[in-house]
Amino acid sequence: MTRRLYYFLAATVLVAGLLVGIATITAERDIVLFEGVKGPQDRSVVQARPPTSWTKYEGGGGSRLSLLLTDENSSWLGLAHGLKSAGIPFSVTTDYRQALRPF
Repeated sequence: MTRRLYYFLAATVLVAGLLVGIATITAERDIVLFEGVKGPQDRSVVQARPPTSWTKYEGGGGSRLSLLLTDENSSWLGLAHGLKSAGIPFSVTTDYRQALRPF
């Protein structure tokens, strides 16, 4: 292929990309309004959920990682969710003897 053909193809791809980008940026966002429809008059109240108890993550096999919970009001749940999503078996305990016991 000649150099002129490469330049033509590059320019065509560049122009096509610019056109797609401009079309995406300037596209209208359709909003549908329903005339005569009203929402609830009162505010919606989201009920506060009770805090998760550490006993939900208690127990399991002896070869699990033990999390020693020294303050039940701390932010331990994020760590528990992270370990769970990584697939690491763990248990939560407030007893240091149980946390340090060999498996």
